[in-house]
Amino acid sequence: MSTLSLPSGRSPGSKDLGALEIQFSRLNFHPYGDEDKSKSSSKGNSQSEGKVKSRLLLKASVSLLEVYKTCRSDFRYQTSLNPKRCLTKPSEIEGEGHDNREADLVIYVNDELVSSTSGRKYVVIDKLGQGTFGQVVKCLGENDEHFAVKIVRNKPAYTNQALVENMILSIINQDNSNHIVKYYECFTHKNHLCLVTELLSVNLYELLRQNQFRGLSMNLIRVILRQCLDALAKLTERDIVHCDLKPENIMLKAMTSPQIKVIDFGSACFVNQAVYTYIQSRFYRSPEVLLRLPYSSGIDMWSLGCIGVELFLGLPLWPGTSEYNQMCKIIESLGMPPKEMLDRGKWTDRFFNRFTDEQGRMVYSLKTPQQFQDENDCELPKDRNYFKFKMIHELIEHYPFKKGLSPEELDKEKVIRQKFAHFLKGVLVYDTYSRWTAKECLQHPFFTSQEHDPSWKPDRSEESGTLPQMISHPHGNLRARAREHFSLHGFCVHGYPLSFHADGASWPGIPPMHAGEWCNCSKGYGETFGRTSSLLQASPGGTMYPPWAPGSIGQQRGLPMHSPGSAAFNPGSSPGVASGFWMAQGMGVLGMASNKGSGGMNKSPYGSPTDNSVLAALYQ
Repeated sequence: MSTLSLPSGRSPGSKDLGALEIQFSRLNFHPYGDEDKSKSSSKGNSQSEGKVKSRLLLKASVSLLEVYKTCRSDFRYQTSLNPKRCLTKPSEIEGEGHDNREADLVIYVNDELVSSTSGRKYVVIDKLGQGTFGQVVKCLGENDEHFAVKIVRNKPAYTNQALVENMILSIINQDNSNHIVKYYECFTHKNHLCLVTELLSVNLYELLRQNQFRGLSMNLIRVILRQCLDALAKLTERDIVHCDLKPENIMLKAMTSPQIKVIDFGSACFVNQAVYTYIQSRFYRSPEVLLRLPYSSGIDMWSLGCIGVELFLGLPLWPGTSEYNQMCKIIESLGMPPKEMLDRGKWTDRFFNRFTDEQGRMVYSLKTPQQFQDENDCELPKDRNYFKFKMIHELIEHYPFKKGLSPEELDKEKVIRQKFAHFLKGVLVYDTYSRWTAKECLQHPFFTSQEHDPSWKPDRSEESGTLPQMISHPHGNLRARAREHFSLHGFCVHGYPLSFHADGASWPGIPPMHAGEWCNCSKGYGETFGRTSSLLQASPGGTMYPPWAPGSIGQQRGLPMHSPGSAAFNPGSSPGVASGFWMAQGMGVLGMASNKGSGGMNKSPYGSPTDNSVLAALYQ
């Protein structure tokens, strides 16, 4: 609730306030007393007193503005006099600038972010989230349109990474894709780079959490995955790899619609451009990345397969506690990786033993946890196992069916699950060349509603010569690519065009990024590609992914997380979601979205389900 400005701008205890209190008493207290006099019985008086207190509380809080207007007919409410709520933590400014000790811009409610390129003003309304990169705020534009603005930390490394994200988003948005976050502009404000995108609703992880980590319906999963495939197909056409696809980076456009948007391109890179090898969030990390092999857009397809299973089960398919544990879980489900992969993997010896068999052939065996700990002088975190079955098709087949299905509906559900499992088999495969592409998956019977065909394979006769391009090592002509993009699209920073020099890129107000010894591109840009280790695994001040024990706090996501049954469960504390969402009657999607039980979470302490007739057909 906004703080009310007192008449004459005086502080509490002034004469005006005293006079107001007297008038408040006369005008507002007395009528309720008169009503009470009509109550004769003691029980009636008790009930009446309760009503009086309730009414007084409303008058002294929600209706306080009306009370002041009643007391003073000339009173006018001025929001400019309100004390501003600080949204940044820590809020103390270091030095003579505008930043705190972590190089975050200290921002307050009603602060104005003024674009140095377009001149547009964005009024800060609330905070959406905060991370290693900086903070994201909800803003109101000049035409009463809401936006999400990412305010990047005032450090060269994060600025460089955000510039690459700007470049990629600018390229992607040329296609007008309906399933990639809409991007508006990039500008600097008080030496902080700001990226403006559309304001979205809730991400898929929050959707699952509100549904008490129960799976969504097959119809809804199909709708979501089809849109994700459309987005990935667009990225592939542009030779872009997202590199961090996960439920948190797929958001619903609104709670009344199943339309999704892929967000967060801060880790994205171009195929055959400078990259590092440590990418992707662990639960969704592909085997080629785990083994430090060359990779392509196929790593996004692997992540999408993991996401698809998680949407069905409600929990991660392979919740590895470390890279070693992640590899172990994948092997439990899919068996050993092909020998060809292990022969070429830079990190094969980290996870596997090599030895020669009697025929002189190289053979591999997975190291035991004890051997891995001894060799790496570490202690592995405790393993997490959520499911009885290890094989993916068994998990899909044995997951409980929704109660009350007729025999015909049950048979139909079984067929849909068979299609779903077959689709997953095509994307969760070791060999990146055999792994289906987004374009190929869109032709799969699971998405086309064709009859289930266990022998279905994508037709590659016309594309036999277009195998996926692989990103193999950190070098490439990124500078030429960036120059081409900026020359075509006229990008500028601080109101000036970005300029390229022999030693890197530079622009007013930001230190030049000099070329590295290992590549012929700007070091700042080159290091940005693929460098996600500081962003993917940890979040300062927060624990990570939930083990879902009552009252426990998780260890893997970067979100302070309690189980739904815990007294400490507070969705409003999660970064990345506006606190107002939880009171915005946004539970309608969840009311019909469960695979298990009789309809998912039908009640919530945060608001009643809305009537989402638009989505009703999806959950039947």
